Amino acid sequence: MEIQLSKLRFTTIIFIFLLSPILHAQKITEFFHPFFSGRLHGKVLVVEPEMETPIADVIYLTGYYDRPDNHLPEMKARAQQGFRVISFAYPSHDENKGSYNSLSRHTFKSLFQMIHEIEKATRIDVSRPLALEGWSLGGELIVRFMQKKEHTKMGRSIFALVLQAPSVSVYPLVGECGVPTRRTLTSNKDYQFGGELKPSCPMIHWPFTLRLVGNGILSFWSRMPKNIPVFVQLAGRDKYVSSSGVRRWVRKQVKKGASIEVKEYPEALHMLTVDDPTAVTDAGEFLVENLKTLPIN
Repeated sequence: MEIQLSKLRFTTIIFIFLLSPILHAQKITEFFHPFFSGRLHGKVLVVEPEMETPIADVIYLTGYYDRPDNHLPEMKARAQQGFRVISFAYPSHDENKGSYNSLSRHTFKSLFQMIHEIEKATRIDVSRPLALEGWSLGGELIVRFMQKKEHTKMGRSIFALVLQAPSVSVYPLVGECGVPTRRTLTSNKDYQFGGELKPSCPMIHWPFTLRLVGNGILSFWSRMPKNIPVFVQLAGRDKYVSSSGVRRWVRKQVKKGASIEVKEYPEALHMLTVDDPTAVTDAGEFLVENLKTLPIN
């Protein structure tokens, strides 16, 4: 009997040892990446799933006056589905440092370069599927990134896009008289921001703000790729992005052949995934469903 128990214990230990790499806990990593050959040390946040091999990677692009850890709950939700999620802070945001840490001197093209740099720096498997997800400015960056065919320069293909209140159509004065405030971003009083809203006002970096508006206008006339599905999520009570303006953008893109699905969350303010948790679920299901359509290697 003792011999049988010893064998059972030994078998159990071996089973746990073999299974342990597969069932590890979610891992959250923060580090500074030397963008632009070290002239900008930008904060990067990576959330890895419990499984050893993620089903896909998601690069999450944040908004203006935003930071990656403001979206940590959503990133964790993606990781629970099996995705590895990577996000980074823009110049003048979060705790970034360096001679290039002024958003005023940057263009959309230089932010595209940051996307390319972080994709290469965090790439583990070139065959692993990749999706782009972005909120507000992040959504607009994805739009212009795709319209400028920047995705064709990446080492792997993109299988889906999620655009949350993309800033392709913004109000002349956002928030409260042009100043972003907590109560105009979210109605969820229990939500904890990762840190202060920085920069405190879009007009502090007015050259970039003008580029944001200009790129939004140009996005109506440029074409999105036809073969990459897009999910657009809109906030019904948005005080930053015009949801009706985004719908006009969608109609123009669909006429040009783009595959776009739209859903609006009527009671949500600009941070729609904070105000309506179903928005997080819907985006995750969209990514999973489109991942299933990919050919199995």
